[in-house]
Formats: sequence, C-alpha cells, structure tokens
Amino acid sequence: RMKTEAEGEAKVEVIGALEYSNGDLGREAYDRWKTIVPYVYDFFTNHHGQYASLSCRWGKVLSDEKYKARQRIYLSEQYGEQYEIGCNTLLVGTADVVKARVSTGDSLSKFAENGKSPFVKISKRIFLAEEVNKIRELPAHPHIVATATDSPSTYVWNTDRQPDRAKDKEYGRPSVADLILVGHESNAEFSLATSTGGASFCSGDKDGIVLLWSLDDDETKLNGLVAEKLQGRQSVASGSLAGVESPELKPRMRFEGHTAVVNDVCFHPSTSHEIVSVSDDRTIRFWDSRKGPGHCEVAKEAHGADITCVDWSASEENLVVTGCGGGIVKVFDRRKLEGAVVELRHHSKSINCVQWCPDRAGVLASSSEDGLLNVWDITKTSARTPDVPPQLMIQHSGHWGEVCDFHWNPHDPWTVISTSNDAQTEHLGAGCVQVWRPSDLIYRPEDEVLKELEEQREKLVTH
Repeated sequence: RMKTEAEGEAKVEVIGALEYSNGDLGREAYDRWKTIVPYVYDFFTNHHGQYASLSCRWGKVLSDEKYKARQRIYLSEQYGEQYEIGCNTLLVGTADVVKARVSTGDSLSKFAENGKSPFVKISKRIFLAEEVNKIRELPAHPHIVATATDSPSTYVWNTDRQPDRAKDKEYGRPSVADLILVGHESNAEFSLATSTGGASFCSGDKDGIVLLWSLDDDETKLNGLVAEKLQGRQSVASGSLAGVESPELKPRMRFEGHTAVVNDVCFHPSTSHEIVSVSDDRTIRFWDSRKGPGHCEVAKEAHGADITCVDWSASEENLVVTGCGGGIVKVFDRRKLEGAVVELRHHSKSINCVQWCPDRAGVLASSSEDGLLNVWDITKTSARTPDVPPQLMIQHSGHWGEVCDFHWNPHDPWTVISTSNDAQTEHLGAGCVQVWRPSDLIYRPEDEVLKELEEQREKLVTH
C-alpha cells in the first residue's frame, strides 16, 4: 500500500490541475480519473441504483470492527414517469466504511462503475407521495429523519420503527409519517435543516417564508416521536386507513423578509435559536427566535446570482459558506456582512451543496451541477500551479452527472458520502452513490508527508 502511495506522489501533486468534468467530457475524462484512484483515495466505493437519489446522509454507527465500521445511511429514490412501476422512496441502509490504510491500490481500482457496491446495502424502503429532495437527520436522535418534498409539509420519520415496504406493491399508498410539520402555504421543496442539539426543525418555502418548529418544549410529542414502538399502530399506509393518521406540529415561529423562494436554511452549530437562510433574492438573512420574528441581519446582493445553499461553521461560529447559481462559492463573516471574506471559483455550473468539514477548521466542500465535488482549504494562499486556486485541495470527479448532495461523516474523519443524478447517462442507472476518503498524504502537514515518503523510499531502495 505504501509503495503505491510513494510511487504516486507526483500524481497527487498535480491532480488539482486536471479538469475532470465527466458530465461534460465523457468517457475519456472518466477513464483518466480512474487511473489516479489508487493514488488519491484511501477508500472508495461506487453504488448505482435504478432511480436517481437527490439526497444522502450518514446515520449512527451500528458496529465497529478491526478493519471496518458499519454505519447507517439514508438515501432517496426519485420516481419519474419514465418508469413503469415504483414510487418515491426514502431508503434506509448501511455502508461498510473500511478503516484508514486498509484498502489496497488494487482493490481501489477495480470498482464496478455501473453495478452495486458490496459495501452498500439497503435494508428498508419507506414510500412517499412526492419526490424526496432533501433528507436531514436529528443528530441528538439519529434514527429520526425529516424529508423535504414537493409539498408544503415536511415529513418526519422514526426509521427504526417504520415498516419496510420493500415487498409491498401498493405504490399508491404512502407510508404513515411519524410526524408532519405544517404551516407553509407554498411548497417547501429543498430548504430543510435540523438542530445539532435538541429536536428543532426549520424550512423555507417558495413564498420566501422561513418556519421554525421545536419539540424541545413538548415532551409528550418528543417522546412519542423517538420511542422504539408506536402503540396501537397497525397500518403502513397514510391517511385514515385503519384509523391511523400522522400527528401534526405547528410552527413555533414564522420569519418573513425574503422576497423570493428560500433555497436553503441552516441552524447555528450550537443553538437551535439562530438560523441562517438564503434565497433567490440574493440575500443572506440571520434570524434569532429569542429576539422575535421581526429581527434580522441581512447581507444584500451577497451573490450575483440566486443563492442556492448555505452552511454554518462549527469551528468558527461567525463564518458561513454559500453557493450560487453562477458556480461561485463565498465565505461570509456575519460581523461584517458588506462583502465576502473569501471567494472560490472552480465550478462551471450552479452549486448544489456546501458543507464545512468537521475534521479541520477552514476546510469546506462544494458540489455542483458540473459533476464535481471540490474540497477547499480557505487558509491556503500560495498556488502550486497557475490554473488552480490555492485553496483547492481535492477535486472529486467520480460522478457522471450533477452531484446533488454530499455529507461529511461525523464519525469517520475525512470520509464523504455523495450522490449524483446520472439519468442522462445512457450506460448507467439513474442514481449513483459513492463513499470515499482521500489519502492522508493530501491533507496531512507537508513535512510529515515528506518524512514518511522518504522513509518508504529508503525501505524500497534497501530491499
């Protein structure tokens, strides 16, 4: 393994300069990317499905063994009219995450680009009436997930006690949600967040309204949601079938100020009172429920295009990262909102998702419709090649279609799950999920890496 890494060091140095946008360049670019997988990645697996998956999330660790850990994952299946049977589905499964420096270069290079991964298994299917556009788990109760759909309502699921619909062919009968968050009058399709502590939710809709719900002050509903079993439940279908209906929760607070659709929201990393939202009106708005719905701090014209996504830094609470329809990523300091403190340009299409890395301050990632997932270190200022921004650490280009969503693993450092919509790629299934971890030779301090490579070189020479 180390011999492979040592021999590939030169390739690790220049990988950032290679423009691998498979959705635009096709087979040739993808084949070039495959050749560098053993050098750039410590772990990689590829899993294709029949339907597109628009969202992916990590859940709790189920087992921790010597060479791997098994972890809960959440995915979605987007059912379209082109399919004869099926329905929109929330998938509950597992991913076996191989531990650092266990995978061999040979095993990394022999993945099935259009097949199922032996590391990814689906264990449960939950039916929904609308497309699942976004999934977010409650960190304090990771078996509880919320789904944003093409609907004004947000559906909340206790995935441990939800019945498995895998063998059920009654696609027209959606599963019974364990809780429905109501209050929007227009669709809240993509804008959804859950609080790090407690049990709070927020979302934004097409009318520019942001709503906040909280179960923290309703112990009865909270206990009913997180309980392992739901007393008296007999039906798996929604509505009044067999007398079973989903309980509803009204919002605690309503925030008004955006003048266009709200595309994303995010809680402060350590409190459920503060929220940041972004919109097609090109503003970033900071809300604090303790100060009431009328209080808001605003960054106007924060981007030159619709702002599509946002994330709040856990290591530096004053920093938020945003992405826009023009393919630009910006970092803002909420103490001085007159302009961005960092601007990152290396995407050619709209940004779908941004997220700070939980393992190192200053590191973040962005995914785009251009098929790329870029990892950035905003503390870097010196470029090694003239065509690559100094902040660009890694450019993951293993997806064929637009990278809809990704999630840093909160339990396994530097490990990512990402998903793309490959429906326009004829030789592949519509959805692709990848689990990957970059080689530590890329993100460790340079002096440590050079010392290790020199030690391995000496071993190779003497043997």
